[in-house]
Amino acid sequence: MFHKITNLILLDNYIILVGFKGGEWRSFDLKPLMKKYPAFESLSAGGLYEKGRIDIGGFGIVWNDELDLSSEGIYEKGEKTSKGYSAAVLDIANYLKEVRKANGLSQNDLSHLSGVSQSTIARIEQGDIDPSLGTIERLLSPFGLSLTVH
Repeated sequence: MFHKITNLILLDNYIILVGFKGGEWRSFDLKPLMKKYPAFESLSAGGLYEKGRIDIGGFGIVWNDELDLSSEGIYEKGEKTSKGYSAAVLDIANYLKEVRKANGLSQNDLSHLSGVSQSTIARIEQGDIDPSLGTIERLLSPFGLSLTVH
């Protein structure tokens, strides 16, 4: 069975969130491939990672003429998320929480820097609400991070 890719979210930590036709999502960590294969190591240079896109037909993710991942490889080896898009957003929320804590910021500190209320940040981190992409961008901005959606 062919698993067609319909959505792609590139996180800054070389984890891609991939949506498939039918609503299933997989999280795929590229770091092990980057350590094992020199071609994938090139993702960390020159902004190549951010150029990742779904190829025509949804058969895989491509970065350039020499670097790609098949949809089947991502589907088979990626980590399944059980709740579709909500789970993918929850993965992003968990990432935001880790970044906030790693930078020694409280929710209140991040609220002042991002313009997103502390109560909204708390609800996002607890998985109570799915933030819009705009809100995610506002929360990533104080850390110099961004979200690329394809």
